[in-house]
Amino acid sequence: MSPVDSYINASRQNGHQLIEFPWAAWSGGNESRSFPFPGSWDVKRLELIGWPESVTPDYSAVHDKVCLGAAGRSSACIAIEDLTRPAGLAPVLEAVLSGLTDAGLELSKIDIVVALGTHAAPTWEEIRLKIGGVTDVLRVRIHDTAGDLAPAGLSVGGGPLRIDRLFVEADYRIGVGSVVPNPFAGFSGGGKLVFPGLTSVEAAAWLHKLGLMGFGSRPETLGRNRIRMEIDRVASALPLHLSLGCLVDSTRTIREIFVGEPVAGHRHACQRAALAYSTPMSGRFDILFCNAYPKDREFLQAENAYSPLKTGGKRFLSPNGSVVLMSACTQGRGGHGLFDRSRPLHREPDGPKPFLGGASALIYSPGITEDDCRVTHWDGYGFYSSWERMIDALLSRYGASARVGVFPAAALQLGPSDPRRAL
Repeated sequence: MSPVDSYINASRQNGHQLIEFPWAAWSGGNESRSFPFPGSWDVKRLELIGWPESVTPDYSAVHDKVCLGAAGRSSACIAIEDLTRPAGLAPVLEAVLSGLTDAGLELSKIDIVVALGTHAAPTWEEIRLKIGGVTDVLRVRIHDTAGDLAPAGLSVGGGPLRIDRLFVEADYRIGVGSVVPNPFAGFSGGGKLVFPGLTSVEAAAWLHKLGLMGFGSRPETLGRNRIRMEIDRVASALPLHLSLGCLVDSTRTIREIFVGEPVAGHRHACQRAALAYSTPMSGRFDILFCNAYPKDREFLQAENAYSPLKTGGKRFLSPNGSVVLMSACTQGRGGHGLFDRSRPLHREPDGPKPFLGGASALIYSPGITEDDCRVTHWDGYGFYSSWERMIDALLSRYGASARVGVFPAAALQLGPSDPRRAL
């Protein structure tokens, strides 16, 4: 019997340990699943700092600020995020609607537009998952990048910017969305709901090209992020009158809401997010598991799970370490109008991801095929739809005594906080 076989047999004889992960966001059921790890592995959960239990969102403050800003307005349009972002918006929108109607607006003068940018359009059942019974009392429209767009009186990338007409022509414009780490814009939310959320595909492509060219940045350098600067310029000039930024915990529960104008108010939310999503780490790990929840519905969003590695966590990986990207992918590969195959910004991966350096990478997802995986991941990285086979591959490399770190909600998480961070 080889040493590797001895390790594997010893581990199996020692039994296994079940590690619970949040799993399958927006599935409508119990969003958790336990996975068996070898009993002899030293497994450490790497949780975000989060919030004290006593911290809950102040919906009365949402109502009051909306009511104040809407006084004297004749119509309102609310831009909301889609299901690629984690927050359930029903209680937020109820507070917003209460504020708008208390300011004198009739429901017939209020619209909602789903600011999905170039993401795949959700079904009406999915929209109801996102906003609940609000769909019964308000008109809800899904943005179309090739639909009815109006000139915004601005230029981006050398051409005129066009934005969803319903939003542009509203007398009062509100954005409601999650503030979570974003690989190009630092954090989601704020003016990003408008640009690229409500623009043409050409404007969205130009903005994303800046990210591919290296003009985006990590969350801790938000103030030097060209993409965020362009987003803020558009949101200020349009203007986006009010921005509501929702911070969620690792169960997608809203814990704080920041209400304000789209630049300073959003920056305040980002400062809080940079602390709450920070993940304490120490020592070295042979394997780091990055679970894509709550962005685990589709594989084209799963790379957000690398967030804690890109923001400081990678330095805690051993020189011969491995990274496991895991994602439920209940919607399979998903769709993206810019980065899927045959789309304008797609590039076939032809080598390791630079931020991983020489680290080995494995992808586990029961919801996609290997062909789906190769849309974003080089074929030198292992793909597994079977958990057991993936664990066996890791046992073959690291034996029964591996030190393992688990990011349970990696798409929300940042690496260890750094006092030098300056948003």
